[in-house]
Amino acid sequence: MYEAEKSYYDSSQVVERVIEYCGGSAGNPGTCTAQFLVTNGHVTAGLGIPEKDNTFPCAQLHSITDRGVDVFRSLWDHRSILAIIDLDYQNADFPDEALVNPAVAFSQMEPLFQMVRRELLSLGIEHIAVMTGQGYHFVWRIGDSTPAAQKLQTFGRMLPTLEAKYEHDHPFTEGTVSLRKGRNNSAMGLVLEYLVHRILLVSGQAELPTVVTGLVVGSPAGRRASVSLDLSAYGDPLHMRYTHCAFSVYHKVRHPDLCLVCLPRSDQSWQHLLDMRANLKLAAGYAEKIEAQIPEASQGTSDLINQYLKSDLRRFHKYFESGYQDEPKDWPSGYDLMDLQQLPPCVSLPLSSPNDALPKPNNLQNVSRVLVSQGWHPRDVAGLICSKFERDFGWGSAWLNYDAGTRADFYVRLFCGLVATGVDDLRDFNCVSHQEQGFCPHPWCGFNLADYREPLLKALKR
Repeated sequence: MYEAEKSYYDSSQVVERVIEYCGGSAGNPGTCTAQFLVTNGHVTAGLGIPEKDNTFPCAQLHSITDRGVDVFRSLWDHRSILAIIDLDYQNADFPDEALVNPAVAFSQMEPLFQMVRRELLSLGIEHIAVMTGQGYHFVWRIGDSTPAAQKLQTFGRMLPTLEAKYEHDHPFTEGTVSLRKGRNNSAMGLVLEYLVHRILLVSGQAELPTVVTGLVVGSPAGRRASVSLDLSAYGDPLHMRYTHCAFSVYHKVRHPDLCLVCLPRSDQSWQHLLDMRANLKLAAGYAEKIEAQIPEASQGTSDLINQYLKSDLRRFHKYFESGYQDEPKDWPSGYDLMDLQQLPPCVSLPLSSPNDALPKPNNLQNVSRVLVSQGWHPRDVAGLICSKFERDFGWGSAWLNYDAGTRADFYVRLFCGLVATGVDDLRDFNCVSHQEQGFCPHPWCGFNLADYREPLLKALKR
């Protein structure tokens, strides 16, 4: 199995490019700055974690490449904070369209790809853009000792539950995440939210609707295709997230005969890259012509941080952080006493039967919108959602490794911030759109989501 992939990794140039992407040099995996490597990412579907025999220290890279399998690097890095924005093609009616019809998907992504690249370059942020099976990863880094990293320290915050997870060893890698590193990662997520806002403001020129972090769009024609700017990596602990390496092979369980290569894109056309990524020999030849380091872009990121700190979004983030949440001991006398019958079914159902409805981005967005319109502080909404994640709804041990409060804070903050800054005009906050998105559990229920629109705007724009 994977004999062709093993031969592909026999190229010293291919392995050297993988090492570069992991922060190493001179073809020596022992020099990598990534904390760990993962192979076969499908084992982490949903809220899973990698099995022990699918995680490796970087020094054992060759034990992965000798198997001909996918190589992922941790976002946790010894010397830098990584910034990553995923640009993904998604179609709720044809989830694998980008794999089956890549020319269609990548041609429709191209306008937004160029917008993201122009935005980064206008900020002076050098980056690497890696084509994956269904989109691109835009990645750069800032050194831990740079002025930009020091700025992140001034506003990065973490929940006590996340701090506790960082201070203990982890189920599949040795070592602990320093609280300084954790704060910087959390702050980077806030800054990238601001960057995504900037991109969304110009994305109206794109061919497909642009959404954030996996939202499903509605379509009366039944083709729910969009391009997602995904920041979900910043809604989880740093030690739980990782990404395909440049020049790694790319497999999908649902397509056992598929083998692609994740290739960096410089000045090539998307058509040229599609041809190369499906041909292991061409991909290996490409590795001889291009490098794969993740660029250090602390100066451009510092300028972006300065702009974020002066923005409306930063003001909203301060408002969000000022909110109150019930302590777990108070959940039975607080959150648990909500009268769900006073809420639309599209809100009450995810709250009463949260597994697996509540973690879906559209449901998190809808719950946040409706409850904030009813006078809830956004952070209190996140507390309610956290109380559902933390209770026994069949989650298993998932939230022992992920962090329920951080995940809840991330999504509520993200969706409410878009409304507070005017980037989200709420045009889809109505029952027809919610039905077209596929998330209405009870049509003609007697509630009207459009009735909550004006109260929501008043609540978030005061």
